[in-house]
Amino acid sequence: FCLVLVLGLKRCRFVCWKVLWAESKDVENAIRCGGLAPTKASCIKNVLRCLRERRGELCLEYLRDLSIDEIKAEISLVPKW
Repeated sequence: FCLVLVLGLKRCRFVCWKVLWAESKDVENAIRCGGLAPTKASCIKNVLRCLRERRGELCLEYLRDLSIDEIKAEISLVPKW
């Protein structure tokens, strides 16, 4: 599973565990052209950290079997900051 950030015509691929352990500045630099890089980098790292803590792995495949309402409930459990 890769986190794919599409920013205009630029595409940056990161393996999730690399993003989780990367310095925030490195993530910020990769997403800077999309605006609000420090805020977004913090959110991305937080979502990955929460996913690993709650599920024990960095994989979102389990969402495929959930309804839209269940997915929304699951996402709402992740602190945004």
